[in-house]
Amino acid sequence: MDYGTHRRRDAPSGRGTPCGTRTPAPRPSRVWLVTGAGRGLGRAFAEAALAAGDRVAGAARDVSPLDAWRSTPS
Repeated sequence: MDYGTHRRRDAPSGRGTPCGTRTPAPRPSRVWLVTGAGRGLGRAFAEAALAAGDRVAGAARDVSPLDAWRSTPS
């Protein structure tokens, strides 16, 4: 028995679809509130969230490092 494929009811007879080949639904954008976003671990979290396409609200003692991320609200 082949456990690597499953048969869809609407698939033509004799053809299975490999498991896990569906296109994932688009993930909704998340908003992160990151404290200490100006440096260190907070900055790393903020950059990772931005790279993933999420939005970031960053708080820092010195906001000058955050200027590169500034954008107008959408």
